[in-house]
Amino acid sequence: MSARPLIAGMATMPRRAGLLRAALPVVLPQVDHLHLFLDRFDEIPEAARDAKVTIYRSQDHGDLRANGKLLGLAAAPADAIYFTMDDDIAYPTNYVARMAAHLARYDHRIALGVHGLTLTAPITRYLECRRSTPRSKPLRVDRAVHFLGTDTVAFPAGLARFDVRTWSAFNMVDLMFGLELAERKIPRVIISRKRRWVHDVESADGDSIFAQLKKDDTRQTELAKRFIALDGERPLEPDGGWFARAGATLRERAGV
Repeated sequence: MSARPLIAGMATMPRRAGLLRAALPVVLPQVDHLHLFLDRFDEIPEAARDAKVTIYRSQDHGDLRANGKLLGLAAAPADAIYFTMDDDIAYPTNYVARMAAHLARYDHRIALGVHGLTLTAPITRYLECRRSTPRSKPLRVDRAVHFLGTDTVAFPAGLARFDVRTWSAFNMVDLMFGLELAERKIPRVIISRKRRWVHDVESADGDSIFAQLKKDDTRQTELAKRFIALDGERPLEPDGGWFARAGATLRERAGV
């Protein structure tokens, strides 16, 4: 285990109880604690009744939906590494350890992920102005991105403190989290990895959030425009711009 507390956050719903039951035996041994948001559960699932798990129920904390995976951030120690994870993702048994070690290479001054999105300005429609690097795709070198997919994120808890209950949008966690990081000028980087080091669970449900996005991305487009206004149009290429300068500085400081 890392010298820093390893804290995870996850949100789930009743129809995914089977996915949760399969995910917890993989996730719990890798972390010191898990903050689990139960969206509209009548009862606490048996698999979640563990000393390592703190339960948050929508009946007590409101209709946060996927945002609830970050509800536990307020309770995490400042020196902790906070991992946002999903129940429909297959994580390897070395996932948390490798992410924590990789974060240390950047002196714990960035937010790290596996799935990433970049935007192309000017923003017309969110769906048409984004480029995705999927979590299952191999990546030879680290890459700076605008947004991290919050199914695979690790960041120092003390680096970005916020309360998801104040967010203006639901089930747009990647965008809202990205805005929080942009406001604090925190770099976002996805890590090098082999193909399918992390991937979707084969039996997972279809992406209902993405299905809704295809019907109407008006709100996401507004948030993307707000992000660009905050973050500017800094070059993301590793061979130039802020990523090369910041990455080199942080790696030098970390002795890498």
